Amino acid sequence: MATDFDSYVLADSNGDLIELYLLVADEFREFNAYAKSMFVPENNRPDRYYHLRDRFNEIRLDPWTCVQVERAAIFLYLNRHCYNGLCRYNSRGGFNVPFGRYRKPYYPEAELRHFHQKANERHLELYVMDYRRTMLAMTRPGDSLYLDPPYLPENNKAEGFTAYNSKGFGMADHLELTRLAAQAARSGVQVVLSNHSRHDINKTYREYGARLHFHSQPRAINSKTIGRIPAREVLAVWDGSNS
Repeated sequence: MATDFDSYVLADSNGDLIELYLLVADEFREFNAYAKSMFVPENNRPDRYYHLRDRFNEIRLDPWTCVQVERAAIFLYLNRHCYNGLCRYNSRGGFNVPFGRYRKPYYPEAELRHFHQKANERHLELYVMDYRRTMLAMTRPGDSLYLDPPYLPENNKAEGFTAYNSKGFGMADHLELTRLAAQAARSGVQVVLSNHSRHDINKTYREYGARLHFHSQPRAINSKTIGRIPAREVLAVWDGSNS
């Protein structure tokens, strides 16, 4: 949404994320007031965190706006207070990231307001939909497509945190995503796909005709501060030239 297009489609298989986007786009004042009230010192404690995490897992999306606002606000609270900002679910669909122990979690009011303004200035569509349906059913020649999957673990060192929904996202998904990215590019869609830079996935991207661009990004997900060295990431780019 920091780009400059006339219209946007945002899709994710995580319904909690899309529900948050919808509320920020359509009901910013009510949502902002509710969510901001949760970012107080008394809620920055393990007991309050686990109480609110349990509450989040108990609530199911409900036609009543107050419940939707509460669920989305707790989702944002969890994102800013949990360990390294992870979004991870167990096999039953319960959010299970532990408390993060930050001195003063940041409330992103300016970013939320910017999203709200952009969503109402331009045409925006939001869908709870995975990458297969998005790429096969919704892209057209001339579109620009950015794909941001759960990254592979860097250098095969660990399994990584790939359970952004109850089904997870493994190597088979990355390979299928790459195949569909190349297929979309052949139909005239410009595609950018991000990931950790690894020899195996970089080789796959090249085999499917992508140009690779590398950059370093500060590492956030590590239990020890000394381990938070810059991570090498890759952008795989297909220019959509039907080649």
